[in-house]
Amino acid sequence: GILALSLPSMGKGSAPPSSSLNKAKTLISNAISIGAPAYNAGKIDECTRAYRATSLEIIPLLPENLRTNLESTIENNVNDDGAEAAWAFRRQFDA
Repeated sequence: GILALSLPSMGKGSAPPSSSLNKAKTLISNAISIGAPAYNAGKIDECTRAYRATSLEIIPLLPENLRTNLESTIENNVNDDGAEAAWAFRRQFDA
């Protein structure tokens, strides 16, 4: 598990360049291509771990409004590898 969570900050009002957002979209797509089949195969914990790892990776690539929502999802599901956490991350990816 993650004992301490340190999320990078980009400062108020800063927005990442569009190339960052495109990279985030690619990483999300890759995570879903791993997580969705794992979930459907009953490997929900594997799905959730893939989604959480991707969430942590894309935080600095997102605009502030999406970053704030994803940070909240990460914090609320830090020790949960169940279906509710998987869906919480997936809803953020779809946002």
